[in-house]
Amino acid sequence: MAAKDLNEFIDGAEHEAQVSGEIGFGQFEGRNSVTFRINDRRSFFNLYKVNPSSGEAEMLYRLEFNTESGQRFSFEGTKYTERDSSGGFSGLKEVLEDHTTLYCHVYKYIDDRKEECGTAYLKFRTFQDLAALQDLISFLYSFRITGPGADSPRIQLQGKMRFLAFIAQFVQREYDPLSPGTTAG
Repeated sequence: MAAKDLNEFIDGAEHEAQVSGEIGFGQFEGRNSVTFRINDRRSFFNLYKVNPSSGEAEMLYRLEFNTESGQRFSFEGTKYTERDSSGGFSGLKEVLEDHTTLYCHVYKYIDDRKEECGTAYLKFRTFQDLAALQDLISFLYSFRITGPGADSPRIQLQGKMRFLAFIAQFVQREYDPLSPGTTAG
């Protein structure tokens, strides 16, 4: 994922980043273990974009790709980040649940119309074991600031800290995991 401008990514309403790389499936259209190159011009990720109908922030993934035969598909997923708890420990559990659960649809394009051809429920492991924690740390470590002055360790640290502060502010505001919460009476 790459945001053209970190300040725009954080301060803008879309919180949009472009996506590149590959997408892999254990099974896809009758084939096992396939990987496709993501069309980085048509793929994006939105972090905490507010859905106008629900008023809730969501994480949106739209990954377009073509098969070897040229058939176009899109993988569209949503992580719903709505607070259902009273904060505290319940809020912390809810943060983990919401940030690791992705509801997905796969669409096939036929003459520029998209038809749903599959659904998925993905549950990401984050703190379940050492390998999952290592993946999370690797993801955070891979975050890079590019552009003028980006070779400066100070600029790298400032950018990473601004990004982490953005996430921390959202989590605290939406889920209130640091409050004592309420207890059942």
